[in-house]
Order: sequence, then structure tokens, then C-alpha cells
Amino acid sequence: MTTAGPLAPTTRTITTRPARPFWVVRYKEARGHAILCALLLWAGALVFAVSGPGYRSIVGPLKGADFVHFYTLGRLVLTGNAGQLYDATGQYQLQTTLVPDSMGDRFLPIYPPQTALMFVPFAVWSYGTAVLLWAFTTIVVYAWVVHSTWNSFRVSIPDRTFVMVAAAAYPPFWNLVVYGQTTIVPLVALYLGWRALERRRGFLAGLAFGMLAIKPQFGLVLAVVVLTCGEWAMLAGAVTSVAVQAGIVAFAMGPGVIWAFGANA
Repeated sequence: MTTAGPLAPTTRTITTRPARPFWVVRYKEARGHAILCALLLWAGALVFAVSGPGYRSIVGPLKGADFVHFYTLGRLVLTGNAGQLYDATGQYQLQTTLVPDSMGDRFLPIYPPQTALMFVPFAVWSYGTAVLLWAFTTIVVYAWVVHSTWNSFRVSIPDRTFVMVAAAAYPPFWNLVVYGQTTIVPLVALYLGWRALERRRGFLAGLAFGMLAIKPQFGLVLAVVVLTCGEWAMLAGAVTSVAVQAGIVAFAMGPGVIWAFGANA
């Protein structure tokens, strides 16, 4: 006997979507997260830059906390006192004279002398202007590297806005700008080296990688790879690049500063 009508039992098929792992993010969500992160980080950077007494931020650290060291190095060269590049006490005295708010912030004099030369154009300005100019330079160069790299892969990642916003939201880049660091130089060196290697120009790649002498720790692994693989053209380019840098330093500041750096290292 078959029961019909409103009281008859019915069969209902229920389909459920498989649970999405929490680490899986859809494209639209990733884009939104990048925009939100960039807005929050750079709003915080703006507050950091304009608030607080003098050159001290509202949360305590000096504005451009690391840049004050490079600013001091540039001023030493600018005033003809390159002999103090590896005198920690003399550097600190000049630093606190130039930027009294940096009292208590000490730095080890370990950077090669070409770093000081690089910051001479910034040392002609007041500290506040110089740190803003360096931040602007860092942002422009970083944007150029990111955009140029994206150009090589735009077929795979056509959304330029997403790429640039995600790059702006990258926390290490934020720290690079806020603290006035110099890692933009290794970034450019590695970018130019990569482009040269794509064109099979080993010597030119070596010239670019030689820029890592500004921060030698970034070149240690690369040096091992070059020697192990017998990339002699690249090695010749790197040696040439470092030799040119040393020649410029010797011409501008005298060879003694190179020996001082070697003894201090």
C-alpha cells in the first residue's frame, strides 16, 4: 500500500561543499588582504614619521633609527674626516652633535668605506630632510625593481595592481623604509645580476653582484656557488666591480681608509 499526500515521507538530497583548509586563500581575498595590510602598515608609518617630540617617534625609537649611522658616515667624508670612519667613539660624538635626539643609539663601525661615499649626497642636508630623501629613494628604486620583475611574468600574473600593493604590504620593505636601512643596494645588485644571467652575460652579472660588497654577508653563498660551479667570467666581473669601488674609495678618501676597514673587519 502506497501512502500519498502531504503526510507522505519525502527524500531530500543534501549536498555539502568540502571544508576549505584555513591556509587556502582565494585570489579576491588575497587581493583584499594585501590592500588592507598596505593601508595599515603605511598609516602606521605616517604616524611614526610625524608624531613624537623632535626626531624621536611617539613609540620611542629614533625616526630613521639606522639611517642616522649612514648619515654620520656621509658627513665624515663630506667634512674631510674619513679617518674617523672606524673610530666608534669619534663617530658617536659626531652623531650626537648632528642629531642630539640619537643620544644612546650606538653603532659598530663595520660598513665598508664605499657605504660612506654613497651617503655623501644625503649628508649635505639636515637630518630630517636627508632621512625623507633616502626613504623616497628607497621606495622609488624598490618600485622599479618590483615592476620590472613583474613585467617578465605579466602573462602569468596579469594583475599589476595586486603585485604592487602586495609588494608595498611586504613587512620587510616597510621596515627597510621606516628604519632607513641599506638593503635596497643588495636588492638592486641581485636584480641586475639576474637580468644579466638571463642574457648569458656572466661578466656583467659579476659586475652587478660586486655591488654586494656594500653588505658582504649577502654575497657569501653566491661566492661559494660561483667558485664551485667554475663561473670564471662572473668571478672576473665581481673582482672588477670590487676593484673599481676600491679605486674610487682610494681616490676620494685615500688608501689608508681601506686598510683601516680591513683591520676593523
